[in-house]
Amino acid sequence: MTQTNLSLKKLKGIKPKGIKTKTVSLTEKIIQASEQFVEQFKDETFRGENSEQTRDEVYYECLNYLRSDLIKFPKFDKRHVDEFIYAAANQDLNMIQSQLLGTFSSCLLHVLTERYQKENQKASFCFDGTNNEFKYLFWRCKLIDELLVENFKGDHICSHIDNANILINRSLKDPSNLALAGSKGNIDLIWAIDVSGSGMGGIASGQGHAGVVIANHIFNNPANWGMCITNVGGNGRADLVIGKNMDGFAPFGLSGANGSVGLMYLDDLKDTQPFMSTAHIDYYFIHTVLCSTLEEKKYANTIHSGHLSHEELVCRAEDQNRFNSLTAQYKLNEILNFTSDKAKTKPADQLMKDARKIRSIYNQIKPELDKLQDKRDRSLPPGAHKRK
Repeated sequence: MTQTNLSLKKLKGIKPKGIKTKTVSLTEKIIQASEQFVEQFKDETFRGENSEQTRDEVYYECLNYLRSDLIKFPKFDKRHVDEFIYAAANQDLNMIQSQLLGTFSSCLLHVLTERYQKENQKASFCFDGTNNEFKYLFWRCKLIDELLVENFKGDHICSHIDNANILINRSLKDPSNLALAGSKGNIDLIWAIDVSGSGMGGIASGQGHAGVVIANHIFNNPANWGMCITNVGGNGRADLVIGKNMDGFAPFGLSGANGSVGLMYLDDLKDTQPFMSTAHIDYYFIHTVLCSTLEEKKYANTIHSGHLSHEELVCRAEDQNRFNSLTAQYKLNEILNFTSDKAKTKPADQLMKDARKIRSIYNQIKPELDKLQDKRDRSLPPGAHKRK
């Protein structure tokens, strides 16, 4: 990475002697700093074998600058992040510039979350884009408590997020949103509502962990191969995955590839081959699959192809009693109550309350879900590594 320094003087600018300057608001200072940040690192390529390290170095350099500067402004709050987002939206930037601006937004959210946590407040934030475009918004953010992002245009929104308690995307229409979320850390609840595009790939992959992943009213561009939630739990772990009202080819292709999914609940999927994959993978593991609307025979060819390992496949139409028993054991109906069509239009604060209830239910059933992962470890092929 090019050796640079985000010094206070460089980012704030040097005032010429003898010239009076107007008072600059905190939001204006933040916008100026973001412009300097993008300009300073725009020639980085973020490619090659050290690209991840370079991105992290840039992230932490920006984060440390904002930590040192924003601490001087005790009134720094969510409204300043909102104002920055609206000021920075709808720009015609290349990919590197978009990634840098997204990184800056993530560092703002990171610092704000730290401030709330230091004051023992819940860092719960909802950002409504009102149909503005902000590519890479909150890209690679490394610290989130509760976050809802809705009504934005732009790709890679909330992608590569490492850690969060609750992460919700609603009414986003471009590709790769939520992609690789939780792939390097832990996210208790990832919830996508009324989104389209080939996004959400690789959730809880890369040896990361997701507690509950809900794909709710998901629609795909027919020209794209696959849909949203492909490779969930690939090389990682997802405890509970719920797919409701989804279209697109093979929406769960590569799920559990060299990793694991504990329990998967599927309802109203337009494709009858949700697990289809042509890739060569050492093994797949999804412990239990519950199918609410399709018959087992419609899944059989894909659920057994590609060496997909599962201990139990239960379809409501073929074994109502077992289906009901498992949905009760894992409190699925309590969770599903929050995933109706109303979730698309509920006020943001109410949706976040519902998400907290889902997370609470997850914590109640987590010991049972852990047992499924334990069974996975006992059934691994030779040489496969165990997942904590």
